[in-house]
Amino acid sequence: MKKEEKLKNRPRGSLFTILKRLSGYLLEYKFSVLLVLIGFIFSTLLSLAPAWFVKIALDRYLFPENIKYLSLIALAMVGIAMLQGSIDFLNRYLAETRGQKVVYKIRQQAYEHLLEMPFSFFDKSPTGDILSRITADAETLQAYFGFASLYIINNSLFIIGILIVLLRWSLELALFYIMVLPFIVLGISIYAFKVRPAFRKTRRTLGKLTEYIQEQIQGIQLIKVFGREKSTVEAFEMINKKYQNINLEAGRISSFWMPYVFVLIGISTGLIIWYGGIQVINEKITLGTLVGFSTYIGMMIRPVRQTGMLVNQFLSAAAAAERIFEILDARSEIKDEPGAVTVPQIRGEVQYENVSFSYDKKMPVLKNINFSVNPGETIAIVGPTGSGKSTLIHLLPRFYDVDGGQITIDKRPIKEFTIESLRQHIGIVLQHTFLFNLTIKENIAFGKPEASLEEIREAAKAAEIDDYIMSLPKNYETVIGERGVNLSGGQRQRISIARTLLINPKILILDEPTSSVDSETDEKIQKAL
Repeated sequence: MKKEEKLKNRPRGSLFTILKRLSGYLLEYKFSVLLVLIGFIFSTLLSLAPAWFVKIALDRYLFPENIKYLSLIALAMVGIAMLQGSIDFLNRYLAETRGQKVVYKIRQQAYEHLLEMPFSFFDKSPTGDILSRITADAETLQAYFGFASLYIINNSLFIIGILIVLLRWSLELALFYIMVLPFIVLGISIYAFKVRPAFRKTRRTLGKLTEYIQEQIQGIQLIKVFGREKSTVEAFEMINKKYQNINLEAGRISSFWMPYVFVLIGISTGLIIWYGGIQVINEKITLGTLVGFSTYIGMMIRPVRQTGMLVNQFLSAAAAAERIFEILDARSEIKDEPGAVTVPQIRGEVQYENVSFSYDKKMPVLKNINFSVNPGETIAIVGPTGSGKSTLIHLLPRFYDVDGGQITIDKRPIKEFTIESLRQHIGIVLQHTFLFNLTIKENIAFGKPEASLEEIREAAKAAEIDDYIMSLPKNYETVIGERGVNLSGGQRQRISIARTLLINPKILILDEPTSSVDSETDEKIQKAL
């Protein structure tokens, strides 16, 4: 079973557990979070003031015409609006800044954790899906950390504040407001229950879409060679259509929320105008109280409507976080053993003792392999395609761990050494060459960044590639393009050989390093080695 399938079949974390884990990242920024919360409290108090001033103006200064106090109230409302705007700006800026820092940390953790994972993880995990988790999913968390988590608190404070004011003004009218609240809470609950699975599907389908695009771009030459453009477009259309349909389903669920809110607020407002009007006529409440009530009910539309959008952000972030946490929670079976030590100065004696290995723990690839290599000795391992030659050499630097038997260096099991120091003593030219979109110099010096240009050239000469590099306009500063696309297969292989030779390893492994060079160059490389 593939790793991706295993991840999908894992028990889902509860929404509370995921959000609690996300909120844990905020603990490093307690001071800024506290400032934002204080800011929200002041902002809430200020946002409640205008309707109160309207009530005072109507009841005290409008009909017993008092222009002076009306002017003062108007100026106060302008001042409050400016002050609230300033506080909201600072709140949003602090929240966004903190959000960017948290997302940076999560993305960094995920990337560093990926580099700790063994080959087996990447054998079974689609690259495009991993890419989607670290980029698109991490970016989705920005909305949660940036403002959604705190604006929920702000809106809750605002709604509670309105309730307190309305209860103070008129208990009877406040009951109409209170009657609406359970329906709002119920609506949010039902909405969240339905929309969360939709968002989870959206994130996973986006991962598949990214995976497909990346794979097809990498195989663009093959697509054109076989004239498969049309069928590739059709396959992409299927995935793209599925992604669209899932988003439409999430959109359909989300679209219900806004009309639902307006209907509830409309009913509440109508009842208050009707009953409150009767109260005003009977002189049980003032006109200012009724207008203030209506104003507050109207003001409720924003936080309630915004809460629906914030629930969207919450659940989308939860779905994205769930996928990122799957990476962070993945555990490598290749790790340093307790008490592992740094590899000492070695002679380079390698011995395989009854080594067995399988990728799926079922079908053996290697069984009871025994051989030894003495210091200074060169051996060749030959066999048909798929016989396990590459697998055999991947066990020495612990890209995979053996299922049975052991491998030793200088009579010591390789598991006694730290993985980092073990690999520093082993140089491998892999069968499938990979070069970075950097300069030739940077590619050759990848394993030894501090190497001088003279050392780099010596390695390149040994690999029979120096003459070609020096013929280029920028010599070793030439950028070779993504995966070395500007070079031939043989040139890429020789740069890869130079890269390995530069680190001057005690143990050198060549996995068919000259398969893409001509016989004359092959002979020169063999002689140089």
